[in-house]
Amino acid sequence: MYHNVPLIGGIEQHEGREYAARVLEADERGAALELAGAYPEETGLLSLVRHIEPHEDGLSLHDHAELADPSDITWVFMLAHEPQYDERASLMEAGEISVLIPRRASWHCEEIPVTDPRMARNFHTLWRVSLTYGGQTRYDMKFDITRRSCRGKSCTA
Repeated sequence: MYHNVPLIGGIEQHEGREYAARVLEADERGAALELAGAYPEETGLLSLVRHIEPHEDGLSLHDHAELADPSDITWVFMLAHEPQYDERASLMEAGEISVLIPRRASWHCEEIPVTDPRMARNFHTLWRVSLTYGGQTRYDMKFDITRRSCRGKSCTA
């Protein structure tokens, strides 16, 4: 639950080589990954293709999921700053980052103290945001992630 990948029916990706994602394509315009292999069979996940497309002021994350039976999917975002969520605008903001959320979700946010000494040099706290959508066999979700300081002007990292 500490990764920026979805939970399928409350089940997170598994670890180990046998649960690897597959790169479908990758070039300067972005990448497409098939993530279904990273999850156990019991999720009923048939396919989860993630498209990542960088743009001048951020990136677009587009997930298309297909399941054998209706199930909830929870998209997880790990953030370095405490987020604020504007449900009317479907917008989450955290520090310099804005995330346009595709439609209303069940929203949950929790503070995660950083205990790993290697990570604690950079972060003392992380925030885990969970956005749950329910009861479908197909999901087509696009999250637009933008550096707010870049809106409407050229920006470099």
